[in-house]
Amino acid sequence: MPFEPAAVPELSLRDVHVWRIDIEHPPAGLDLLEILSPDERTRAARFVRPPDRQRYTVSHAGMRVVLGAYLGIPTERVEFTARPGGKPELAPAAGSSPLRFNLSHSDGLAMLAVARQREVGVDVERIRPFDDVDNLVHRYFAPGERAQWNLLSVDERLPAFFRCWTRKEAYLKARGIGLSTGLDQFEVSFSPDEPARLVWSADATDSACRWSFCDVSPNAGYMAACVVEPELDRLSVFDWPTAAISHR
Repeated sequence: MPFEPAAVPELSLRDVHVWRIDIEHPPAGLDLLEILSPDERTRAARFVRPPDRQRYTVSHAGMRVVLGAYLGIPTERVEFTARPGGKPELAPAAGSSPLRFNLSHSDGLAMLAVARQREVGVDVERIRPFDDVDNLVHRYFAPGERAQWNLLSVDERLPAFFRCWTRKEAYLKARGIGLSTGLDQFEVSFSPDEPARLVWSADATDSACRWSFCDVSPNAGYMAACVVEPELDRLSVFDWPTAAISHR
């Protein structure tokens, strides 16, 4: 049975909607595999570990339902393609739509960012300690970021790392270039008292004024960021399949 589109909030040209998808507690009464395309069901079946299979199935089913609602079409008509850099986008068969989106997931939480007529990227990460965080910063981050890192106290460093990482990932995903661009080729702010922004980029075609950075409120134990082109009037956060929970 097709899953018919439901109502979603109006999305203006200067707004971004971010949907939180609870992977561990998907909505009851939905056959999530039925919502997926045949190719997605095949890919889901390839995951050996059940948590990985559930993460893929719930996040992609939620994405299909939400995008179908914005497009006003059943989920089976939502089709995707990929750009040369690998960033997914809606295929022409899904209708002539200026909708842009980006999906990220980490452990039990997925986040879907949706915008109109402008690029958007989102990243969510579960905050967890690991031993080589200092080495990762000094090996891969930009010189200015390493200098910021050295000024932080020990207690500030773990949240600062994930604040920096999610902003950098969201920026790369918004541009559709992924980690093929070195993390040391651009700098983002991440000090606790500094607004989220792009500080510097080695790419002469890009600039800080082109992108708006915004931290997103995920579930407890997670950190997330969203990057959109160019200016942002309002970012609204929603829970799938329930109603809006906050605005920025």
